Amino acid sequence: MLIEFLIKQEVDRTLFLEEVLWRGFTTTNNKFRSCLQKEGLTNLLLATECLIEVQNRSTISEIDKLLLESLQDELENESLENCLSLDRTARHSFTPQAANFILNAVASTWRDDVQVLSWLKKNLLTLKESYVPAAAIQIMAKGWKDNPETLNTLHEIINQSMPSTPAMKFASVREIARNWNNHSNTLILLKNLAKNFETPNLQQPALQELSRRWKEDDDTLSLLKLCAQSENCFFGVRSEAITEIANGWAKAPWVFEFLCDRAVDDPFVRKHESNRNPRLRAINALRTHYPTHPKTIELLRDRAINDPDEQLRQWAQEQLEMQV
Repeated sequence: MLIEFLIKQEVDRTLFLEEVLWRGFTTTNNKFRSCLQKEGLTNLLLATECLIEVQNRSTISEIDKLLLESLQDELENESLENCLSLDRTARHSFTPQAANFILNAVASTWRDDVQVLSWLKKNLLTLKESYVPAAAIQIMAKGWKDNPETLNTLHEIINQSMPSTPAMKFASVREIARNWNNHSNTLILLKNLAKNFETPNLQQPALQELSRRWKEDDDTLSLLKLCAQSENCFFGVRSEAITEIANGWAKAPWVFEFLCDRAVDDPFVRKHESNRNPRLRAINALRTHYPTHPKTIELLRDRAINDPDEQLRQWAQEQLEMQV
């Protein structure tokens, strides 16, 4: 049978590797990792497409089970080694796109199987340095939204009653806002998280979802401004708050001066090249929304010379050179 034939095929995975800059979820060390693209599991993904077309899957239950177990094995046992293997069948970490694609295939093919939901929770929601756990959260919300266990699990992650990585926390907030936005407690939850300066991986997605889904709520803009201006707020959250204000309220008369202030007065000090600089976010927003305003060009010239962050100075200089 074609499905069984595809399961047994071997794909040369060395043809589908991508070097990804890995920003550790539980460490501060950034490093490149050899990650497998979805094409590295072409045989199994094609097999799932074939299985979906089968009218009566009970007639091939053993093959159905074998295919599911093969995908589960790949997802559970990906290699997290930071190396480029020359073995054509070796396991690697999945790229974020591959993790989402493969899990989508699982959810689409076995959506009615509640045991798959239990497997996602028990076997994939782990503390490993991988894109798979966060992708599993997204797939749980998409494929098993109506199962009470799904929402309960996301709340357990947010409430930190179950071990989780920052990426899992971020994904849980985002999926609750997107899939349970009509629940009476969702807006209250997001507002509370937006005020919590101690957990930026909960605060940032809460602010973003409030801005995009509850823009007209009386508290949304106040919370964004508070987080954009507070030195107690993580610099990454300040950056995102500035961006959300610029994108959502650019036509408001006060926003231009607000961005000018943030472009100069934010206290950001770079500790790593990957850090998001709120001052850069502010001046980039000025370039995007007010490109012809004289003060935008003036600030850009000033930052190219006087900003204490070398990365921002270089960026500002490049922007100026593009205008010549």
